[in-house]
Amino acid sequence: MNFRESNLTGNDWFVVCNPDIIADGEKIAELVGQAEADGEKLVCPLLWNDVARKYDDNIRPFPQFGTLALSLIGFSGPSRYSDQMATTSGYRDWASGAFLAIRADLYQYLNGFDERYFMYMEDVDFCRRARLTGHRLRSYTDIEFVHNAARANRQIISKNFAYHLTSAARYLVRNYAA
Repeated sequence: MNFRESNLTGNDWFVVCNPDIIADGEKIAELVGQAEADGEKLVCPLLWNDVARKYDDNIRPFPQFGTLALSLIGFSGPSRYSDQMATTSGYRDWASGAFLAIRADLYQYLNGFDERYFMYMEDVDFCRRARLTGHRLRSYTDIEFVHNAARANRQIISKNFAYHLTSAARYLVRNYAA
């Protein structure tokens, strides 16, 4: 179900969740409950990859031209937080749209995800727009969900890589062209 069909308003929460996320209702309620207690409107858990036996790098700093270019050619280290920062709760720049919880009033205020992005960078753009209106992403890394991501965008000769490249270019032009 998408946001427009949901009839959510005000203090309701809208959860964006990939189908490959393993999360139960109790954990989602815990995440939203903590966010409400802290007065937050945009939150994420720590995503854990059981296959790789490490966290999923779902929480990252905003990309710059250089870090995004390096990431697109397979050198993603500079585009990530340190292990300590990535696994410690707090305010962060953006989180993967694999799992985000957003208060309905904030989602409406920002007019949702920008549909000019396809599959990639819409989460980065959304978190940036939220930040520009004074709403920061809060990560709760003590709440973990499993995400055994396929990472289809890492195969250079693929549709997903082309989508990622197109969205990355759109993001860079929109945010750094001036």
